[in-house]
Amino acid sequence: MAFEKRGLRVPVSRVIREDLHSLNRVSTPSGQITYRAPYSPDGHADRCTALALALRAADAAPVLRISSVSFKIHPPIGDFGVGKFRAQDWPM
Repeated sequence: MAFEKRGLRVPVSRVIREDLHSLNRVSTPSGQITYRAPYSPDGHADRCTALALALRAADAAPVLRISSVSFKIHPPIGDFGVGKFRAQDWPM
C-alpha cells in the first residue's frame, strides 16, 4: 500500500527489488489474507518482511514532539557524518 500511495519508491538495487517482488498475497478459504514467499539462499523475502515491519512500527509509533525548534545539520558528504558530531554542535 505504501508503494501504491507513492509513499515509497522501488529501489534501484536488483537484489532488493527481486526480494520485494517475491512476496505473494494469498487469500485463505476463511477469507484471511496471508503473505508467502518462496525460499531462496537469501531467505524468505527477508528484506521485504523487514520493510513491512518497519512501516508497521512507524505507523503505530506515537508522535513525540520534543521541541518546536528545527535544526539543520549538514554532515560531511564523504562519510555522512557518522560519529562526527560533538556536544557543542547541538544548540541548546
